[in-house]
Amino acid sequence: MKSEDGLGNALKTEKKGRVLIVDDEAANLGVLFEHLRHADFKVFAAEDGESALRGLKRVLPDIALLDVNLPGIDGFELCRRLKEFGKDIPVIFLTSLTDIQDKLRGLDLDAVDYITKPFYPEEVVARVKKHLMIRNLQISLAEKNSQLEQTAEALRESEQRYRLLAENMADVVWILDLKTMKFRYVSPSVEQLRGYTAEEVLAQPLEQIVTPASLEHIRSDLEKRVRAFLAGDMGFRTQIDTVEQFCKDGSRVWTEVASTLLLKENGELEIVGVSRDISKRRQTEEALRQAKKDADAANKAKSEFLANMSHEIRTPMNAIVNMTRLLSDTCLDEEQREYAEIAGVSSEILLALVNDILDFSKIEAGKLELENRDFSVADTIGSVVKVLEPRAGEKGLGLTYRIRPDVHPYLTGDPIRIRQILLNFVNNAVKFTREGGIDIRVSSDKDTKTHTTLRFSVTDTGIGVPDALKDRLFQSFSQADTSTSRRYGGTGLGLAISRQLAELMGGEAGCESEEGRGSTFWFTAVFRRARNAGKLQSAEADLQPAAITAGIQPGTCRILLAEDNIPNQKVALFILEKYGFVVDIAGNGREAVDALRKRPYDLVLMDMQMPETDGITATRIIRGPDSGVLNPHIPIVAMTANATAEDRKKCSDAGMDAYLTKPLNPDEMLSVITKFLLLTEAPEPQEDSGLPERKKTGTGSDPAVSEIFDCRELTTRIGMDRSCVKHFLKDVPKYISDGLEKLKAAVREKNAGDIRLYAHAIRGICANFSVKRMEEAAYRMEVIGKQGGTKMDDLLKELEQEYETFLSVLPEIFPDIFLIPETVCSGRKEKVLSEEAKAKLPELIRCLENDMIPRWNEIKDGIFIHEVTAFAEKLKEMADEYQTDLLGDYSRQLSEAIDFFDFGRIDRLLSEFTEVTDRIKQYLI
Repeated sequence: MKSEDGLGNALKTEKKGRVLIVDDEAANLGVLFEHLRHADFKVFAAEDGESALRGLKRVLPDIALLDVNLPGIDGFELCRRLKEFGKDIPVIFLTSLTDIQDKLRGLDLDAVDYITKPFYPEEVVARVKKHLMIRNLQISLAEKNSQLEQTAEALRESEQRYRLLAENMADVVWILDLKTMKFRYVSPSVEQLRGYTAEEVLAQPLEQIVTPASLEHIRSDLEKRVRAFLAGDMGFRTQIDTVEQFCKDGSRVWTEVASTLLLKENGELEIVGVSRDISKRRQTEEALRQAKKDADAANKAKSEFLANMSHEIRTPMNAIVNMTRLLSDTCLDEEQREYAEIAGVSSEILLALVNDILDFSKIEAGKLELENRDFSVADTIGSVVKVLEPRAGEKGLGLTYRIRPDVHPYLTGDPIRIRQILLNFVNNAVKFTREGGIDIRVSSDKDTKTHTTLRFSVTDTGIGVPDALKDRLFQSFSQADTSTSRRYGGTGLGLAISRQLAELMGGEAGCESEEGRGSTFWFTAVFRRARNAGKLQSAEADLQPAAITAGIQPGTCRILLAEDNIPNQKVALFILEKYGFVVDIAGNGREAVDALRKRPYDLVLMDMQMPETDGITATRIIRGPDSGVLNPHIPIVAMTANATAEDRKKCSDAGMDAYLTKPLNPDEMLSVITKFLLLTEAPEPQEDSGLPERKKTGTGSDPAVSEIFDCRELTTRIGMDRSCVKHFLKDVPKYISDGLEKLKAAVREKNAGDIRLYAHAIRGICANFSVKRMEEAAYRMEVIGKQGGTKMDDLLKELEQEYETFLSVLPEIFPDIFLIPETVCSGRKEKVLSEEAKAKLPELIRCLENDMIPRWNEIKDGIFIHEVTAFAEKLKEMADEYQTDLLGDYSRQLSEAIDFFDFGRIDRLLSEFTEVTDRIKQYLI
């Protein structure tokens, strides 16, 4: 077991390892950096040996990838000097040299591997993982050896201590040989327990030690335990029993025995145990049992008295309530009417209190009888909503309910008690909710041929309940916080009665809540399916088809968007938020399932193809009985670029409720969402504001451009303003480029499955962003990959050409973001600084000289990516704070070079930094 732990720790350490890459070819650096970063490594990159050695003074890697032919210090010398920093750092050489002498030289320098160019990045990542695992296992093994030596010494010392302890403790320690059924060891304390010495006990058979009843139990139990233990079931290895033993003076003593089965080296079994005198404890337990019996009798008498008294009080109270109502309808002056209204309200509160006490006392006295009649589930739920909808409306709260399609509509049971529990839950939800909404859900928990178990839940967006107070919620005459009884009123009986009623109906009740985020109160009940349902059908006609009598505002609808593709995330998020929905994002199916376990959602938009766990698998998990999600029946809508009957069937079979085809259409998306969530008002999107027009030629737009990238179709379909379009499109080329690299690798490896996967991903991005011809080319590759084909070099070349064409038309449509100057010091005319910016110039220059230039001196010679990124981000903050466009342009270009791993451009921009600072200083002249 320990070795497995060591392996797990080694693997865990390896995944978070630091990798140094030294290669003078920027393309190699970029490719390796990207692959290793995606494999969860922290990566440092340098273009020559001197830069790498300077970086090593700040951080030591766990493994190094070194090119042999480097300018200045070559890879062999760099390896030798690297070993001076840490002789255990594994080194892998990357080179195009094939001479055996070069390889032997590298191995003589204690390098662990030698990879010849051209290489596959995946192979490099795999070898890095392997060598890191080996290194960490060696470290772990050395640690384990040291620990074993320490443990052996500790065992010798502990054996002496434990023997001394066993011989001097009050409890009796013993070892029983199962072959002879005699004790091999008994501690001296047995004399204090039974009056016999240890030597006398060792000579006694079990019949003389324990009473006949205990002996029969011991033998029966031992047989089961031994059989299970030998079969590999460790659940019976350790056990605690109660045993009655004989004493030397003829009395008996009750003991608690904790015993453990052990297998000796010779294959025989023995039991090691500890016996403790519990005679006084048993006397106390017996006294407590009698006291509880007496208390139950007294409580029952009290409950019967309360039930009788509450019933007697209700008669005059009904008269008071009704006579007060009649009095209010007579001709009264303003003062008299006020008195009558106060008396009416107070009498109704008192009557509700009396009713609660009556129900509670009847339940405790066992006199509450449930009705057993046919009823409509929709009618029962609808009546609750109709009663409390006006009160919810007064507070501006939405009140909705939904009955899942799998719920049998007509049942036999007690609808009055169902209504009573729901009125209590919803009434509390309205009481403790200031804004948002309340949602009632009914679903089926379990079905048999004749009966069904339903789950009723009431979810609010109210104040919530702290974890420390949840246990008090369903206690009689108790509230989560005693201050709420003064602020909100109430006796604390409602929830206790609700739980007892649910238990009487064969179910249970509970609460899930987060303080400040709302609560979900739920209960279950068992019903028999109604036989004569026809008489009930007309009663619920006005509640169909959605079973929702009051709508909810879009802002209260929380939607989970499960989508791994970042551009597609942005498109869907923009559409949903534009309509006012609250949206959370999951990057794959596993994250979606985890999110649904932690908080309630109204609907899930699930992409079909995602890494780790795809949408189909995630849906099956959510719908499963052991998923652990808060609502396994939540509506799930599939999203994919595929629209075949086969894919639709896969979605349906997995348990998805609807289907959306990419590119996403806002109207279709809204239509599907409102199919499951009826809104109080149809959400309206924001108006289009200044969308960019494509350049026109002649009397219309260039048809070739619209076939390549249909910007107008994109902006019309999604309804973005110019800033959103620019924000989204800025990163799209990079995401497509990343997908193309993965697709090219799949084509090289002739992996049809990966070809289909990556072509599908590119197709999804292009469809969502109206990149027409690329979408068509990617689709053709996806189809061939799905059929198992791998020969598609021509199609790949066509896809790459379409990508280049797409890049060429972007500057025509968005010249402000896609026509980027090559350098910041190109002599263009600078904007005139504002007076405020001029006033801040001395402070800006001091910050550059005292902070940024020293930092630049530290990082400029060795491109460690994380340091360059932090440098660019800090410059961006300074450009915004001091309103300096020149510094802003520089930081933007540096960030873009980092995003595309363009190491040559990073180096060039860093070399120009002092020129940028000098030009900023010229503003003072």
